[in-house]
Order: sequence, then structure tokens, then C-alpha cells
Amino acid sequence: MRIILILVAVICLIVLVTQGLRHIFESKSSLWRTVLNKLGGAFLIIGGIGLLGSGLSSVGGMNWLPNSFEWPLSGTHSALRFSSGEYAVSHTAVDRIQIYNEKMQFINGWQIDAQGGEFYLLPSQQASLYAFTVKGSKKFEYDLLGNLISSSTYEDPLTVGNDSREEIQFKVNPLLWPFSGPFAGWTICLVGALFLAVPGIRKTR
Repeated sequence: MRIILILVAVICLIVLVTQGLRHIFESKSSLWRTVLNKLGGAFLIIGGIGLLGSGLSSVGGMNWLPNSFEWPLSGTHSALRFSSGEYAVSHTAVDRIQIYNEKMQFINGWQIDAQGGEFYLLPSQQASLYAFTVKGSKKFEYDLLGNLISSSTYEDPLTVGNDSREEIQFKVNPLLWPFSGPFAGWTICLVGALFLAVPGIRKTR
């Protein structure tokens, strides 16, 4: 099933990128139509990558990413602070855990098998953390380098989340915001679609 979801996401991404490129290289009868067409195509590509890239990541299609890769993140409701000053942050939109220092500078990150659902972080008694997934009721223990220490299941999902997690907002580079999650990607796609629709609406009048 996961392979099918990955293939569907990849095909949709190829279609969006192809359509976007077609509009970028297409010339219209007037300058303003051409500009809107190119902008619409560019926004469609950027938004599609942000939207479907997040979807690919949530179904395991981005597990090849290195731990040195930082996925753009605008904020989280699930951040753990360790005595060392480091933060462990859950990026639930892309099934990823990311570690930051006390100055909120990225250190490393890794994928987690949350099956595209929510997951919660809890501290352990050592320099590690627990990740509880809602789907599948899985319990993972990782060290702060992303190495998996243990994997099991838990029985009572209602008790998960009753902890001292913090809410954190990040300053995201505006150029990277479209890739921060599916909502951002969808928003950019919608703007692109509006750019492409305007010439057609004006032409019918």
C-alpha cells in the first residue's frame, strides 16, 4: 500500500511540474497574459513540490534524506527541551524529528514511521527520547543522533501527550516557506491556479 501511495504522489508531482513548465514556456498574445502565465506556472511547480513533497515524506518516500537535511518548519506544538539546552521538535507534516541547539540552530534530523499521522515526543531518563505514533500505536526510542534504540507498541493512546512539551515558532526564510508543509504548498498552488485563471476570465468578457 505504501508503494502505491508513493507512486501516486510521484505521478501527481510529475504532472504538476510538467503543466507548470508548459505554462512557463508558453507565450500569450499580450505581455501581461504571458507574465501571469509564467508566474502561474512557477507557483504551480513550487506549490506542487511543497504539497506533494510533504505527502511523499509522510508515506516514507523521503527516508533517503540525510540527517544533515533540515526540513523547513514554521512552528510546532511538540518540542522537548533537554538539560543540555537542545530541543527535539516533531515535524508531523512530514514524519520527521529535528534537533536544535539552545539558539534554535538546526543540528540534525531523521524520519520516523508515523504512517502520515500525529506523533508525540516524550523524554526518557537518559539522553534520548520516545516517539509515540497515533497510527499503529508504535513506541520508538531514539538517541539525539537519530539512532533507533528500541521499537515496540503501546496500549493506551489516551495517556500519550500528557507531558511538558513546549510550543515553538520558527523564523522561516520566505523562500523556503512553501516547502514547510502541505498547507503552505497548497496555498502556493492555489495562487498559481488563480494567476493562470485570470487571463482566461478576462478573455471571456
